[in-house]
Parts: sequence; C-alpha cells; structure tokens
Amino acid sequence: MGHLVKYKLSLIEEALFGVKLIAMSRASGVMDFIVIAMALLLPFLFFSIYQIRVNKNKRLHRHLQTVLGIILFLSVVVFEIDVRLSGWREAAEPSQYYDSWVFPLLWLHLLGAIPTFFLWVGALYQGLSSMTADVASDLKIKRHKRLGSLASYGLVYTAMTGWIFYIFAFVL
Repeated sequence: MGHLVKYKLSLIEEALFGVKLIAMSRASGVMDFIVIAMALLLPFLFFSIYQIRVNKNKRLHRHLQTVLGIILFLSVVVFEIDVRLSGWREAAEPSQYYDSWVFPLLWLHLLGAIPTFFLWVGALYQGLSSMTADVASDLKIKRHKRLGSLASYGLVYTAMTGWIFYIFAFVL
C-alpha cells in the first residue's frame, strides 16, 4: 500500500513540477518549491511589517498576513505529506555531510520551525480576533505585536536554517 501512495505522490509531483526546479539538487520537487517559495515570501513579510510600522496601514497588513498565513500553512501541509510519503533520507545519503552535519542542521532547523509555526498561528489569531472586536483591547494588540514579532524573527531563522540544511543535505 505504501508503494502505491509513493507512486501516486511522485506522479502528482511530476505533474505539478514536471521539471527539476533546482537542477543541482537531489531533493524532491516539493522541497525545491518550498526553498524557492521561502525566498519569495520573506520580502512580502518585510513589506507587510513596513506597512503596519511605517505607513500604519492596518488593512493592507491584515490582508498580506492572512494570505501569507494561508500560503505558509498550505506549504507546511504539502511539505509534510511529501516528507512522510516520499522520505528525504535517500536523497540526502549521497551528501558528503550526511553522517556529520545533516542531522545537527536538521535539529537546529526544527528547533526554530516548530515554535515558529505556533507563534504564527497565535499572532494571526490575536490579530484577527482584535479586528473583529468592537474595541480591540490593549492587551490583545500588545500580544499580537509580541507574537508577530517573534513569529517574524522565527520565520527568518526557519528560512535560513532550512536553506543551510537543504544545501548540506541535497546539494553538497
């Protein structure tokens, strides 16, 4: 049964991505896509933060963060399905760093990625719930700012450690 699921996933991946997205990589097309997507999403994150901090444009900030949240959530779901069904170790084993750096780098990445996911969910919840209230309480706004700030730093850390892990596991 597992082989059938892996085969169907590889067909879906081939249909979606067709061509290797990062030619020198041994990673799956989904993992290549995530690496590229994170590079493209970070500027939108910074733009959204700029909109709220400098321009005080709450509406644009809310829309951008909601879209980013949905994209990131869907990316995590697709990525986890790909990793669980296709694996990643077989593609990483040829790396000269597989027995030395790959797993410590993975742990450093996960130490940031897992809390960042929950911080992001919390920041989105606090932000959206303060928007629906008649009068947003100062506590909710402060909580949202704090969670959003931590989630933003966490997302940058997650992207950077993810790229480093990707290079060591699937390129070198």
